[in-house]
Amino acid sequence: MRVERQRTSRGSYAPHGGTIVLDRPSYVGRAAGRPRQVCVAPLWAGTPLTPADADKWRENLRYFAAEAPGTHKDLYHALPRELVIVELTRLVAAIGDGHTYVILWSPETKFRSLPVRFYLFRDGLHVIAAKSEHAAIVGGKVTRIGGRTAEEAMATVRDLVSHDNESGVREYLPVFLSMPEALEALGITDSAGRVPVTVLKDGKEIQAELTADASLAARHPGQPRRSDPQLREIPVDEPEER
Repeated sequence: MRVERQRTSRGSYAPHGGTIVLDRPSYVGRAAGRPRQVCVAPLWAGTPLTPADADKWRENLRYFAAEAPGTHKDLYHALPRELVIVELTRLVAAIGDGHTYVILWSPETKFRSLPVRFYLFRDGLHVIAAKSEHAAIVGGKVTRIGGRTAEEAMATVRDLVSHDNESGVREYLPVFLSMPEALEALGITDSAGRVPVTVLKDGKEIQAELTADASLAARHPGQPRRSDPQLREIPVDEPEER
């Protein structure tokens, strides 16, 4: 692994301490039987990026995202794609800014939704909507998700939530908890295909096995909660918590 000046179609530059080489299109190929190389990593010296340098890094990252999957024989052989996305989300959330986040509900992530809607009340996480086959758990308080208690699952997923205050956590946390790919990547459930959930309703525990539903794409938290005709919902009215 060598460090040298960055080569691009616009010339050479070495922003604040140099870069590990990212081969651009004019420098990559399989000449002499050598595989193409795609690698990028910053080596900062503690100096803030200039806008021009930031643009160059964005260009490099876009190139890496576009080229790496086709260049590497098996890019996700050690780290599943979903885990890479989740860990990037965790990294960005660590910035501590509610307006800087990875859009996990973007169609490009291909993250699906469980056939339920969660809502975080003062006393815990509740199911406020579900498809008809899971109507029995609507209104119940969630006690377990996968192999974790609800509290453990929420504490684990919280690290993915970019937020300025607790209102941001309350808004996004239930949405992330309904993404089975995120739950599997975080080790909360063994499989994104089927997620066991236990709720407490009317003094009784009810267990349900939720199947990831491709027709229910992961949803932006700001979308209306009662906009999906597939789900049976109960009223939610806690304006003082917003």
